[in-house]
Amino acid sequence: MPPTAPPLDHLIQALSSPPHHLPVKPTYLSSLLNALSSSPRGLPPPPALIATLKFRLLAADISVSLSSLPQHCLPPQLTTTPTGWCGEVRGAVLQVMDMVDITMSNIEALDALDMATRGERAQGRRGEIIRVVNDEDGGDGLGEDRERTKKNACHKLLLEDAAGRRVWALEVERIEGVYVGMGIGGKVWVGKAEIARGVMLLKRDGVKVLGGKVEALDKSWKDGRREVLMRRIEEHRGGR
Repeated sequence: MPPTAPPLDHLIQALSSPPHHLPVKPTYLSSLLNALSSSPRGLPPPPALIATLKFRLLAADISVSLSSLPQHCLPPQLTTTPTGWCGEVRGAVLQVMDMVDITMSNIEALDALDMATRGERAQGRRGEIIRVVNDEDGGDGLGEDRERTKKNACHKLLLEDAAGRRVWALEVERIEGVYVGMGIGGKVWVGKAEIARGVMLLKRDGVKVLGGKVEALDKSWKDGRREVLMRRIEEHRGGR
């Protein structure tokens, strides 16, 4: 006899709790369960079901899949006084909409993008160019050298909650899983972070990268990456 789904409230509690931190909407969860039930394989056993649901939620747009209740979202003051508000965020689940390595100039970022597109990468202090056979990031030209990312980078992320509010966040400390080329639409849980003058300050003990990506958002960001960098360079040069 094929397994039956656990009670809906049990699944919601399991997905909302650590280590998942995914407060799914009941209606969206029901639609996922219906789709799985009607598949040829049917519903998997409970542990595999939780893993499958987590995978689907990490690949879904936060605005349709996760709860927009206040305890899971950014403070509304960010919308009314975006640059002047100071406060704290606790327990927010957000998705990545944009990212910048502020230790790199736009020209350096463009050069790195063009090299990676050609299957090349700079290595070592002298910047020796090497050929990359198997790009970790799938050959899309957006992967960073992970060692450089870990040691030197500082990222600025544009994060969005399920209610559509957005905030720029800055790494005060390096956060594992944050790098240029990480999945757009990927989920981040902010257990605790200060907001100073409208900017969220990220420290490693208060943030967890949950992963995932939304394919449509990720493709759009990657397709437009070179154009964005070129525009920023021209604006900086006064060629706007």
